[in-house]
Amino acid sequence: MRWKSWYGNERLAIDLPDSWSVKRFSMPPLPSMADGELKEAIANPIGTKPLHEEVRGAKTVCIAVDDITKPTEPFKTAPLVVNELIRGGIKKEDIYFIVSLGCHRAMALIDLKKKLGEEIVRNFKIYNHNPYQNNRYIGDTKKGTRLYINERFLEADYKIGVGMLMPHNLAGFSGGGKIVLPGLASIETIEENHRPTLRGLQGGIGNLRDNQIREDIEEAAKKAGLNFIVNSIHNEDGETIKLFCGSPKTAYETAVGEAQKIYSCSPTYNNDIGIFNAFPRDTWFLLSLSALDVWSTRDSAKAIVKPGGTIVIINYCAEGAGEHGLHSKGMKHYVMRDEHGTFKDILADRDIIFLSPNLSQAIIRDYYRKEIRLGRCWEEVLRILKTKHNDSANVAVFPSGTLMMDGSVV
Repeated sequence: MRWKSWYGNERLAIDLPDSWSVKRFSMPPLPSMADGELKEAIANPIGTKPLHEEVRGAKTVCIAVDDITKPTEPFKTAPLVVNELIRGGIKKEDIYFIVSLGCHRAMALIDLKKKLGEEIVRNFKIYNHNPYQNNRYIGDTKKGTRLYINERFLEADYKIGVGMLMPHNLAGFSGGGKIVLPGLASIETIEENHRPTLRGLQGGIGNLRDNQIREDIEEAAKKAGLNFIVNSIHNEDGETIKLFCGSPKTAYETAVGEAQKIYSCSPTYNNDIGIFNAFPRDTWFLLSLSALDVWSTRDSAKAIVKPGGTIVIINYCAEGAGEHGLHSKGMKHYVMRDEHGTFKDILADRDIIFLSPNLSQAIIRDYYRKEIRLGRCWEEVLRILKTKHNDSANVAVFPSGTLMMDGSVV
């Protein structure tokens, strides 16, 4: 399986005893899109005119992109989008980028080069969103969320969002209007948007039907003036395999339909051991529980790991704990991760082991109960597993738990 997203994308091999019954749940082996295919998708948008026609008459264009915590590949797509804008009469100096950070850390130059590519970094203005300053109030949503959105984004004549779809507890999937809320929102607005998760209230992984949180997000994006999206679906290796461009509503709904098929699997239930890889979100320790998104249902009859079993989470944690303006220790929504409303039920009665060469037991204790174990290499993890489980253990392996979902919930 892959690990080290943005820091090498290397292969990790794990060996398991021959006597254990092991099942690997892989995503469809779809290939990365070629440059010509990406260009074709951008040139033929869904629900809108071609981008070069859409922008005629606009003077300034802002392109919002997601950050290093997601595998989205704007280094491939952004130059193609820019070419369409220039074809539509937009001057290069009137195009700028904003990184939709929400309340994640700002991206440094080395991150921008990875994410956007050398050509974009050399030739365009790029700004990091700041959730604490430079945000303007634009009204309330029907749900009552007070919207403070990035001023620099709002002042552009035409607004484009570049993101990706992955299963998401709160919003069904990432992508679409999430580039605006929480991506370009103030800390107060993000706090309102995230608050329900502390109590375990959420829209549900893969679900957009009657999802009030997703409706709130899309209303916010519409109020902020999001005109056009470039959203991708990825394979197990984190590569772009589908691209959906055009209307924030129509293109996104089309993308969701495909994501529900590509990301769905049929896991076995009540295994002794579940091995969940956080790739391609294995940059931060705080993102570790994204690896359990494949455990999409909270139906006790559909528990991937049985009570008393063992959950192994593989997370390279290239940047250590990570930085989140609400969830980091001491921040407003900080709770022990195994007490978080979304996850506490599935973590409570099971042993947890983290595999990471970049963690310390001290950091783990900031976010999890003291019994949770750390293995710095696979051999250490395997030794721990062998001391508990007998020769007939059932094991389910998810090489990209972050990009997978239980098909029974769709």
